[in-house]
Amino acid sequence: MQRYHSDNGRFMDKDLLEDVKAQRQAIMYCRVHAHHQNGKAEKRIRNLQEKTRLILLHAIHQWPNVITLQLWPYALCVANKIKTPRTQDGLIPWTIFARTKEIPNLDRIHPFGFPA
Repeated sequence: MQRYHSDNGRFMDKDLLEDVKAQRQAIMYCRVHAHHQNGKAEKRIRNLQEKTRLILLHAIHQWPNVITLQLWPYALCVANKIKTPRTQDGLIPWTIFARTKEIPNLDRIHPFGFPA
């Protein structure tokens, strides 16, 4: 039997629970403030928050009259798209997902907040 492990947020949605039941699957929930039960997801969220904060602070420093905290969602998208290559093979998660060895040209990506 396949089992899901999640938090109580959107995964308590009625439609999802009905589908899980129809597929004869199970779902388990993390306890409140039990970050140790979902470590990989929590680490990814923390890394994204730190990268987003860094991107925004850099942009505000470079262009203080224009960049505001309301741009957080856009900075989060940038933080999610730009990844650091793995040490063992030099691939970034996008190339692994796309099943290609071709690494995108990162020189063409403008820094967040860059006036283009």
